[in-house]
Amino acid sequence: TTFWIDPVNDIFWLSMIQAQGQRRPGAADARAIARDLIYEALID
Repeated sequence: TTFWIDPVNDIFWLSMIQAQGQRRPGAADARAIARDLIYEALID
């Protein structure tokens, strides 16, 4: 579970991802991908 709050843009993100074990080498960083998609949507 992770979250972040952006008071400037008046948004928050709450992520609950179930994954077994530790992060695998080369695995996608879901948090970074989600952040980039959210901010890209704000620009559009």
